[in-house]
Amino acid sequence: MANREPFQYDSRPHGRQIRLLFAEPRGDHGQDSSLLSVRLVEANLDTAVFDALSYVWGDQANHVYITCNGKGHHVGQNLHAARMEYRRRGQFGQGLWADAICINQGDDREKTDQVRMMRDVYSAASRTIIWLGPVEAGDVEAIQLAELAYKKCPEHLRYEEDGTWRLLSLFHGSDRGLPGAKVGSDICPTWRSLFKILLHPWFSRIWIVQELLLSRNPQMWRGGETISTAALLWMANQVGEHAELQEAIYLSEGSISKFNARNIAWCHRRFHKDKLDPLWVNMSRTMDMEAKLILDRFFALAGISEGLPEDFVNYTKTLEEVGGSGWSHDPVR
Repeated sequence: MANREPFQYDSRPHGRQIRLLFAEPRGDHGQDSSLLSVRLVEANLDTAVFDALSYVWGDQANHVYITCNGKGHHVGQNLHAARMEYRRRGQFGQGLWADAICINQGDDREKTDQVRMMRDVYSAASRTIIWLGPVEAGDVEAIQLAELAYKKCPEHLRYEEDGTWRLLSLFHGSDRGLPGAKVGSDICPTWRSLFKILLHPWFSRIWIVQELLLSRNPQMWRGGETISTAALLWMANQVGEHAELQEAIYLSEGSISKFNARNIAWCHRRFHKDKLDPLWVNMSRTMDMEAKLILDRFFALAGISEGLPEDFVNYTKTLEEVGGSGWSHDPVR
């Protein structure tokens, strides 16, 4: 592979401008099909047509070489895998917004401006692609199980009058055609695979809360498989509530300190864009979720919290300046 000049961001987007990621035809159709070649193009958020990516950054030390605007660059393995799947599905002409590369992470002023617009980014995106990693053995059957259970539960039986999910005893009888979670003293392999999907690190990343809640068309991808978002979130709530399934997931995956998928499902069901909760309420709901920076615990929830000033998100400020002296220690740990 020829050495290339390293990629650098040319300028900082202004106003309502964002960067979008496009596939380069030569990189996608050239001899080296494993090399991802992309270009970053500025576009106006209010007029652009694009998809947004929701994913886990992962260990940035394990990066993959790509070319960006004809120059050498490195991205995390998860972003690379998601973009390669996007390419495999034939999405050549569609712009994609992915925070790790579309925002210059080394420029706090740019991060401030762009994160302030993230609510609008995910609200405006044609689709939000939720990347749950590559497909594994047993995943197809697990996805079918979740979607079958969801379909077999009539709409009028899914929810209580206040909109919360209704707890159903639908995992026991053969009349619904669903396997039990336990087979003797062992765990049903299909359920085991489903538990692994529901425990994917994506469900523990604090940024995904607003990314999911604000999306008008979220689509979950597990490798080449597409999962019904409604079905998987509904199943997450059932797993989080059923004592039998809680026991099964414990036996399958060992000690589970937190099952964030159920909490995310609850937030998604109860969220209303026109009736936001205060920041402290949202922080209490996400106290077990992970953030790279303590400031992210505030800023990741700004787009779904009421009563915050427009300039609340500001990466040039200290924690004390953002949250006051009372937040000088991590408020949720």
